[in-house]
Amino acid sequence: MCSHLDGAYVEVGDELEFRVDPGPTPDDLLDLEDEVERRFSRWLEQHGYLEEDDQDEEALDGWFGPAAYDTVQGHRSRRSR
Repeated sequence: MCSHLDGAYVEVGDELEFRVDPGPTPDDLLDLEDEVERRFSRWLEQHGYLEEDDQDEEALDGWFGPAAYDTVQGHRSRRSR
């Protein structure tokens, strides 16, 4: 079972109002991919698992975004059932 946050209640005066969160956009996921790749590569280098010369940019580039996007789309299609 998977649950996710699809919005939040915010105080508006004395009442609570539900605000829908549309979730990440494809550009948000690409930004996340870049950040994860940068941090993970840095961690691998710092721990001696990867040297700067060992990085194959074509092999590293682009794997996370499509995988994350497919996962998000899968969750959305299951939610609409």
